[in-house]
Amino acid sequence: MILSNSEDTSKRYPLADEAIGKTVTAIPLIQPPEILHLQVTERCNFACPKCYLPELNATPPKSELTPQEIQEKVFLPAAEIGVKKVVITGGEPFLYRGLFEVLETAKEYFSEVFVGTSGFFLDERNIPRILETEVDFLQVSLDALSNELLDKLMGCSMVKRLWPNLENLVSERNRRGARTRVVVATVIERDNIHEIPALLDRCQAIGVDSITLQAYHEYDTIYRAEGAEWPACPDYDEAFLQQLSDLIEQVIDAKQNGSQLFPHAEEYFRNLYTFFADRPSLRVRCQADDFLFVDSRGFIRGCLFSEPLGHIDQGLSAYLTSPQYHRFADFKQDCHLCTHGCAYRPPMD
Repeated sequence: MILSNSEDTSKRYPLADEAIGKTVTAIPLIQPPEILHLQVTERCNFACPKCYLPELNATPPKSELTPQEIQEKVFLPAAEIGVKKVVITGGEPFLYRGLFEVLETAKEYFSEVFVGTSGFFLDERNIPRILETEVDFLQVSLDALSNELLDKLMGCSMVKRLWPNLENLVSERNRRGARTRVVVATVIERDNIHEIPALLDRCQAIGVDSITLQAYHEYDTIYRAEGAEWPACPDYDEAFLQQLSDLIEQVIDAKQNGSQLFPHAEEYFRNLYTFFADRPSLRVRCQADDFLFVDSRGFIRGCLFSEPLGHIDQGLSAYLTSPQYHRFADFKQDCHLCTHGCAYRPPMD
């Protein structure tokens, strides 16, 4: 059941719902996005403070799009307008009951399929299933090496299986000769900066294919039609910045010596340091126009941190030619609130 104009949703997003429901004159499509970012659920068994979701665990399963609705109202029209790749995430996508049906369908419409997970559900039952689907990329989020710090950062005491699950995944992938590339995503913050070098070493020893380093962000709804005031940037002490600088130099040195673990360009890592050290000076192009963001109820956002600007019931083409989308497109030309373009761009190139 799609809740495009339910009472609960209108209370949460009154301005967005009002705008979505208006009849408007279409504006020509700027250009089709390259990647569909689909949250099949916002539910999660963890409670990470870093999480970008504005409504964690707020959507019950009965309100989520069914696999058939995803195929007919998201995948098919996205492919028709030229979207080439899909990122399937959550919340925790393994909590979505129709995940494997969605993955099989995604392969029919897109050239590359990427799945993001905490890794908690990559057990003896799910590892073979996910490898058999032959998804192109499977990203596991790991922000610490020790279970004690993982427990703190993920808000859950069941983290001790995460590293063993990752090791089992890579081992089984290699044993089968499966084509799925395994990615680890790590969010840098004050609490874990001291563990990251050892974390990277362990990832390399396990045999993961690449590592994505991201910056901790004080996430909020960045784009609101009424214009919200963004909170002041936090100050980071010299000890943290020195550790970060050393880490960035080590990563760049590894890249220059042929390491394939870090897919982003050197400039990305330089900007990563600037984000923490001098955020107001960071000026990079927003890359949200590379993405089409759809959540589990079918709402469409301009970026991960935007209020809903449309709904799949009105059609993807209608959204991309709407005044709501074009107003957001104007806004993002001067938006420098994220790390360095889209911090969530996966290594799909």
